[in-house]
Amino acid sequence: MEAALRNVANLLVARGVARRKEVAIRAAMGGGKLRLLRERLMESFLLSSAGGAAGLLLAYGAVQWLVHLREGMSRVDAIHIDGAVAAFTVGLILLCALFAGLVASLSTNDKQLLTALQDSARGSSAGHAHTRLRKSLLAAEVGLTVVLLVAAGLLLKSYERLRSVNMGCMTQNVLTMRIGLPEARYKTPGPGPANFLDTLLERVRALPGVEAAGFVEAVPGQGYWEDSSFNIVEHPPLPQGKGFFAINRWADPKYFAAMGIPLLRGRSFDPSLRLDKANEIVISDSFAKQYFPGEEPLGKHLHTNNKDYTIVGIVGDTRYVIGAEPLPIKYFSLASGEQSSGTLVIRSSRDVEALAMPVQRAVSELDHDLPVSDVLTMDQLLGKSTLDESFNATLLVGFAALSLLLAAVGMFGVLSYIVAQRTGEIGIRIALGAQRDQLLGTVLLDGLRPALLGLVLGLAGSVAVVRLIRSMLYETQPLDPAVFVGVAVTLLLVAATACLIPAWRASRLDPMQALRTE
Repeated sequence: MEAALRNVANLLVARGVARRKEVAIRAAMGGGKLRLLRERLMESFLLSSAGGAAGLLLAYGAVQWLVHLREGMSRVDAIHIDGAVAAFTVGLILLCALFAGLVASLSTNDKQLLTALQDSARGSSAGHAHTRLRKSLLAAEVGLTVVLLVAAGLLLKSYERLRSVNMGCMTQNVLTMRIGLPEARYKTPGPGPANFLDTLLERVRALPGVEAAGFVEAVPGQGYWEDSSFNIVEHPPLPQGKGFFAINRWADPKYFAAMGIPLLRGRSFDPSLRLDKANEIVISDSFAKQYFPGEEPLGKHLHTNNKDYTIVGIVGDTRYVIGAEPLPIKYFSLASGEQSSGTLVIRSSRDVEALAMPVQRAVSELDHDLPVSDVLTMDQLLGKSTLDESFNATLLVGFAALSLLLAAVGMFGVLSYIVAQRTGEIGIRIALGAQRDQLLGTVLLDGLRPALLGLVLGLAGSVAVVRLIRSMLYETQPLDPAVFVGVAVTLLLVAATACLIPAWRASRLDPMQALRTE
């Protein structure tokens, strides 16, 4: 909106310069300042209204596209254009019309009108004051575009780093699906859940193309879910009401191999231990470092869930959500029959999504009424969990790209108008022997000056603004040098491209044709 506003103001200022003799004659014949101002404002209002109506229609289409693209994003149903948004848009249109009209009107004073009457029709040209005004508006537009570009670059880099974070497990060619056993048919705790899951895993592992399969309460990136307190039996007892806490996960013995979670020391669960005898526990590396500093955890005992468990293995850390630091986790055996819902994971060396239907058929063969939900690859699951971050980055990148386009159009328009106003001067220079290449550089540099000023102002403003989005960045510094340099280079390339065409036209002018305009 800001870039469009400044472009409209620049357009009206340019039109005002071109029509200043007409305005001067009308004023000399008794045209009142108020009436002339009203006409300028009406013209500005019509331009802003047409652009605002088109923008509102485009915004409606863009919102529908975004909602369809991000169906899984939180509170996506709240994203729509309602009466409040429409009223806000109308208010912005009126503000744009008022600002652009006033800038165009106030840029011409009585002294300039008198000068316009004294000038010949052929000799009138844009004054330095008008040129400075247009360049100042353009510099401000470029500066705010730079701020948007820097913020967009930081969010985009943050999102890329978030998606590339090491989850502590395999994410390629891994399929996941949620399964929940109804309490009415599978009493928990009891042998029902354990027997069903054992049978299911045997059938899934026998399917062609399946390299490994496992079952766990929640895979990495699927959320926190639950925790419980515990005490270390071999350590001194804690004060009454005190205890340690760690995340709980129920898993089958082959889950760690299926997900590629490394077994650092010890072993996985003994599959021969069932129900009440399944008293083994596996802990994560961060659990061992936090609660057993300087000692060997294997063979020690944890008292949790009203039962003593023996630590038999230590596995690598995983992240319960993408971007969060790994927390201590304790894994219980599915053979205890205490867990009736969780996530089935299937790993394959080929297209793992092709295994979705065969695996669901295997579930249906055991219990045709059992629902299967959230059939996603690990990449899709992690992508779904970062929809909000992706939306923020995409939206700001879109705004920044649109602002950059408007700034380029503004630079092209301003320099084209300046060149048109200086046609006679340029023709005289060429006729007197000015080199065309030198003239090209002079005009190009004249167009790049407001872009360079806007770039400096924008980079300085970005230093202050980006600190406001520090909390939205993941492993990305607000003053990231690569982002700032990339924005500066991009802006200069776009500015040079926008200014090159009118500068080239100026350097190719036919001096005789140019002099005839005088």
